[in-house]
Amino acid sequence: MGEGKDYYKYWGKADTEGNYHLLVYHCLDVAAVAAYWFDNSRAIQRSFQLNNIEYKLNAIRAWILFFIALHDIGKIDIRFQMKAPEVFKSLNPNLKAIGITQESINKYYHGPSGLYWLYSEKELDLLLGNEVENKDNNYINSFFDEDDDENDPYREWFEPVCGHHGHIYKANNSGDYPLSLAVSEQLKKNFKEAREEFVFLFEEIFLKTEGLSLKGKPQIQ
Repeated sequence: MGEGKDYYKYWGKADTEGNYHLLVYHCLDVAAVAAYWFDNSRAIQRSFQLNNIEYKLNAIRAWILFFIALHDIGKIDIRFQMKAPEVFKSLNPNLKAIGITQESINKYYHGPSGLYWLYSEKELDLLLGNEVENKDNNYINSFFDEDDDENDPYREWFEPVCGHHGHIYKANNSGDYPLSLAVSEQLKKNFKEAREEFVFLFEEIFLKTEGLSLKGKPQIQ
C-alpha cells in the first residue's frame, strides 16, 4: 500500500487517551479473520458453493473478503472522525473541520451511513464503468440500480456488511446522511476521494489478485 494515500488519514479504533488504530488496518484485520474462518470451515465453503457449482472457490472467497473489508466505509466521514477529534487532528493537521455540530457527531452511525455512501455516491458508480449523465450530482445510485430487484448481488452484500452491528438496513431505506451545506466543498471532496481509494484498494487486494474486478457482478448469491 503506497505512502501518502488518503486511507492513512482516518482512524478506525480510538480510545480516550489518544491511542488509535488506522481504519485501513482495522478493515484488513477483519478481512483476515474472515479469511481464516472461511479457509478452515468446509461448512462455510459448502454453503457458498451450493448454488455456484461452476464458480471457483477462490473467486467466491475473493468477493466475500472484498465486501467484508468495506464493512466500515461509513467511518470515512467527518462526523465519525470527529468522535475522536484530537486523533483526527493529529492525522489531518491541515484539515479544518468547520461546519460540524456536536449533535451531528453524536447522532452519526457508521453502519447505515456506510450503506448510504455506497448507495448514493456517483464516484462509486464510475468505478464500475457505468456512465453518469450529470457528473456534478453527488447523490445518485452507485453500485445499485434503483430499478433492480432485491436480488441484486451488490445490494445483497452491502446491506448485511454495513449492518454489521446487528441492524440491517435496506439500501433504499438507509437513512439520510448527506453532509451539511455548512461543510466546505474541499472537506467533502477529501472524504469522498478517501472512500473511493478504499474501494480501489480492496479491489486490488482481493479481486484483481484472482482475475476479478468491480466491472463484473459477484456470483455468490
